[in-house]
Amino acid sequence: MSTNRPEVRIAERAGFCYGVRLAIDKARQASEAGEEVTTLGQLVHNPGIKADLESRGIQTAELADQVEGGTLVVRAHGVPRDEMETLKSKGELQLIDATCTWVLQSQKAARELDEAGYTVCIIGHENHPEVRGVRSYAGEKHVVVDDMDRSTWERVPRTKKLGVLSQSTILPSKLEEFAAFCLKRCHDLRVVNTVCPVTLTRQDDSVKLAAEVDAMIV
Repeated sequence: MSTNRPEVRIAERAGFCYGVRLAIDKARQASEAGEEVTTLGQLVHNPGIKADLESRGIQTAELADQVEGGTLVVRAHGVPRDEMETLKSKGELQLIDATCTWVLQSQKAARELDEAGYTVCIIGHENHPEVRGVRSYAGEKHVVVDDMDRSTWERVPRTKKLGVLSQSTILPSKLEEFAAFCLKRCHDLRVVNTVCPVTLTRQDDSVKLAAEVDAMIV
């Protein structure tokens, strides 16, 4: 019988990003303080964390109007602009905004581009919570395209001014490719790099590790 055991290696910077960790910590701290805590959507799609939060009595609501009181934690992805305004107006609700600072910068960039007269083009996954939040700041003329489906790029209008943003977790090469595409459709192009730097290091680590092992699980 062979006694050889497989070697299991873990990427150098494996684990949750700081935005997700912060949201989890804030939810736990509020619960430990005796507050009745609900998160707006799952803080992270991880069965272990989900079970831990539930064991602490922390509930999950999918819609803001499902929560009338207590403490509500907005996850790192953020929420659409009108939804945040509604949450802030609920005087009986203690709001903990754990939106990632990088996502807040994307929301700010979308708003500023729109105010400056640019048609905002966001590349990412249209139904992703982060993108739904960012696009709510991008004005009526904005478009969202899929980084994995180039046919959706035809949604980008031919116009004078285009502003480009991305979901924080897409590949930088996709953002660059999309920016080059948009350059051919306008006279004035402004690109704001909204790819999260933590995502970059995790992607680099994954590529490095994949080259050193026989099989890889993500």
